[in-house]
Amino acid sequence: MEKLFLFEDDLITDLSEDQSPGHLDQIELFYEDTDSLFDSISDVIADSHLAVTFASVRAEQFPAPADQAKGWLLHWPDHQKGLTCVVRSDGNGQQNSLVAVFPFFNDGIQYHCRVNGVRRFASRFEAQIEALVGDDELLSLTFYDCHYLSDRNVYRKNAAYRFVLRSFAYHFNLQSPADSEFFSAVFNREDLGADHYELQGPVRKVEEIAGPFLGQKAWNVHVVVANSEDGEEMLLPVIVTARLLGNGVLPKPGDSVQALVWLQGHLWGAEEDS
Repeated sequence: MEKLFLFEDDLITDLSEDQSPGHLDQIELFYEDTDSLFDSISDVIADSHLAVTFASVRAEQFPAPADQAKGWLLHWPDHQKGLTCVVRSDGNGQQNSLVAVFPFFNDGIQYHCRVNGVRRFASRFEAQIEALVGDDELLSLTFYDCHYLSDRNVYRKNAAYRFVLRSFAYHFNLQSPADSEFFSAVFNREDLGADHYELQGPVRKVEEIAGPFLGQKAWNVHVVVANSEDGEEMLLPVIVTARLLGNGVLPKPGDSVQALVWLQGHLWGAEEDS
């Protein structure tokens, strides 16, 4: 079995094919007719841009093992938001195959994260990161690493990094004060996936994302999900699409919401102590 770091065998947990989730649920947040998307996926790939990541601009610092499978991480229609395509390559550009497609948003909130583990999918091109989040490292979260293919040679067990986190909402409800009592909470929905969470908390900011997001309006709602030891609020951006919102009402700052989300992040940099 391939190990990227022979001296850190406990960093990576390899998932089976059955344990490795797909992204259809996330794509359906934006596409009612997913068949039409996949029918045109070759055009999407042709018009995509090579993703710019932490490791891609520091390739000399993080060389890939000679026997490591090669691939491409692509963004469409631009680097800010849209679809990411994960493509396996034979290294010569002669045979490429699509591994995964999922929505991405390149914005979010930066957090100190100490990496406890990497849950690597069966393809070896995707992974979830297990981390202690926040300066006091009290919040344990698992999130989908949307730049894993490019940044996979960076990670070390128990090292600290800066990650940019955000989430995509599957369900989103505005709560009345009587129902919510304005407390914050976030807990894993293991029945849905290691990177799926149910959260509740007060809203601090609501902003419409500039331009159409894969053909529709979307909003970035910042929700308080926890507090640090010194009382500082920990916010999580929640992306709410017009398709999900329907005829519902957007919250205002001060309102309380409840949501079911897919947690996504990407590496921003290493902490100085790492």
